[in-house]
Parts: sequence; structure tokens; C-alpha cells
Amino acid sequence: MKNLISTVVALPLFVVAAQSNASAWCTESVEDLVVHKNGNVYFTTDKTCKDNGWCIIPGDEENKNRALTTMLTTQINDKTILFHWRGIDSCSESNVTFASPEFFILKRD
Repeated sequence: MKNLISTVVALPLFVVAAQSNASAWCTESVEDLVVHKNGNVYFTTDKTCKDNGWCIIPGDEENKNRALTTMLTTQINDKTILFHWRGIDSCSESNVTFASPEFFILKRD
């Protein structure tokens, strides 16, 4: 575990889904990534943001740019991201459409 985590992206993000006590830590690969003209970053993953559509990175421009850079880096280098999701109990569940991670960690595999 010593060299497992290299970068923490601390983003003040919120969950679009209804709040619950459920949460899950999920190691995922970002599959699709879109920067929309509305300024939001939308993405899909291989696990929790797949079946119900897109997840979202909302927030101010600086946080969205950091998230976009991190996600592009993982795609280019075939790396994974450890997401913390509220509203799901396990990584085999699907997030609601437009769910937003509490935060994520870029993992060094």
C-alpha cells in the first residue's frame, strides 16, 4: 500500500443524488470524457457510471480543470482512479445519472 496512492485530488464536489448513509470506495477506469459547453465535465467509468449514464464533475473552473487533467492522465496512461461515492453500497451498483464523486484519488499502479 506504500506506493499505492500518489495524488489526492481534493475537490469540493457534491452528490447530485439524494443523500444517504451508503458510500463506497471504487477503483475504476474512466471510459468516456466530455467537456460540455455548459462548463461541466461529464464522464463514464467501467463500473459505477456505466449503466445509468453519465456522472458529472460540477464546481468552479479550477476544480473542473484539475479533474479533467487527472482523468485525461489516467486515460492516456491506462491508470485507475479510486472514487468515493455516496449513495451506493458497493462498486457493483450503478450510480444515479449525473452522480458526482465526493472526491477521488489518482492511483499509482
